[in-house]
Amino acid sequence: MVTSVDMDQGKAALLSVPRDTRVAIDGTWLSIRSIMRMPMVATSCPGSQLSSCWGVPIDHYIIIDIKSFERIIDAIGGVDINVEKRMHYEDPWDDDGGLVIDLYPGEQHMDGKKAIQYVRYRDGEGDIGRIGRQQKFMKAVLAKMITPDMLLRLPKAGR
Repeated sequence: MVTSVDMDQGKAALLSVPRDTRVAIDGTWLSIRSIMRMPMVATSCPGSQLSSCWGVPIDHYIIIDIKSFERIIDAIGGVDINVEKRMHYEDPWDDDGGLVIDLYPGEQHMDGKKAIQYVRYRDGEGDIGRIGRQQKFMKAVLAKMITPDMLLRLPKAGR
């Protein structure tokens, strides 16, 4: 996701970039996903790689891995999401020991482990369906961040 913040207007815009979007770096077409896995990205700024090929300045960037995502969601006390359909998927070769996504439809409070299942789920809708869920999730996180309850959680979230 790429976020643009207009401090003068007090507004922010969020653009989801599908992970298979191809960009040219040094004359070679690469997917966003493959760029993020390259050793040079681990030691340099991925924002500068994308900035140079898109012609848009990316001044700051954050990389959040799965474990960090789970810890952040747990630190804010979880998020309420209305799961729109049955989501079940198993991949024994994914990540550390395999990926299991097992969510049922309906309103539910998600801790970090459930939330990562929700934002990672992909089926026949492909990346577009997943992006829609990720945007829905980000809206729920942002709505929660502005509640009075979050003032009490801020010290914990900073750890």
